[in-house]
Amino acid sequence: VIINSGENIGSSAFSECSSLTSITIPNSVTSIGVWAFRACSSLTSITIPDSVTSIGSSAFSGCSSLASITLPFIGAEAGVTSSDTYQYPLGYIFGTSSYTGGTEVIQSYYGSSSYTTSSTYYIPSTLRSVTVTGGNILYGAFESCSMLTSITIGDSVTSIGIYAFSGCSSLTSITIPDSVTSIGSSAFRGCSSLESITLPFIGAKAGVTSNDTYQYPLGYIFGTYSYTGGTEVTQSYYGSSSYTTSSYYIPSTLRSVTVTGGNILYGAFYNCSSLTSITIPDNVTSIGEYADSVTSIGSEAFYNCSMLTSITIPDNVTSIGSEAFRGCSSLTSATFENTQGWRRSTLSSASGTSISSSYLADPATAATYLTDTYYYYYWKRS
Repeated sequence: VIINSGENIGSSAFSECSSLTSITIPNSVTSIGVWAFRACSSLTSITIPDSVTSIGSSAFSGCSSLASITLPFIGAEAGVTSSDTYQYPLGYIFGTSSYTGGTEVIQSYYGSSSYTTSSTYYIPSTLRSVTVTGGNILYGAFESCSMLTSITIGDSVTSIGIYAFSGCSSLTSITIPDSVTSIGSSAFRGCSSLESITLPFIGAKAGVTSNDTYQYPLGYIFGTYSYTGGTEVTQSYYGSSSYTTSSYYIPSTLRSVTVTGGNILYGAFYNCSSLTSITIPDNVTSIGEYADSVTSIGSEAFYNCSMLTSITIPDNVTSIGSEAFRGCSSLTSATFENTQGWRRSTLSSASGTSISSSYLADPATAATYLTDTYYYYYWKRS
């Protein structure tokens, strides 16, 4: 079915069209009514264009073969923020009535007041892939959607709320675009199959520097409550005024983290012993506890990341704090993009003993220096 330009999709418009396998919605459509696609049991995928600003409750109830869906927002309407009421989750468009092929999912969300409420929705058990092209991903948006294996977040999404992906237990990887400037506490709690994640920053929000309070580490987005498949990790970080520690539960499956921006501050990956790969791009200007005008790897920044096997120290890094790689027992390769001018000292000062460029040119020797021979020293490059 191809819908004509200029038309909106009214209530029950395609209700019980069980033989419908494909539908094309033009960019001129602005609304989809209640029960619009109810019991379209042969529909396997659908794309809702960005022109749609409202979707009625239970619009896709009974779409028992649906495998993928692309949405311009999560919930009932576009433009909803964390300050609004009725911040409906994904289940809203599938409804609260049971049907054959629907999986019962309890989702929490903000209802008519500042308190959260919960509803039991029935989401197609076949659903594997969701793409969100805009809006904000708010509190509990994908909570307990354990059937999902792929979630794509568009470049216009700017925030991810508390518990947004709590319990997406089949999700193996996720990429958060650079447009996102805030991620709520425990947003990925219970993502027990997560193997890789790409983040625009580490912690709660973009733009945090070493001069700010609450410089949260990686564990912040996974939360402090235990779950099956979560490994307890004690991480140190700057809290309200000084160093503090929290026990976070990070998926035991997590191996790879890519950080595309921001500053990697004190203790960001502290004790993340399950990680085997950490990718840090050129636009990250600070790693560790020093001021952001200095490109540095701070003391204990990768402390006890015992499964980390290799790391590249980019040309713009000019200092490495003491014990930055202490306990990285699997680190066998450290590639220095600039091997010239490095010195070591027991104090954080410019003076010290020169480190031979020829030794740092060998990744195996450089790794030994970082983790064993000179791990206790401060490193500076003139």
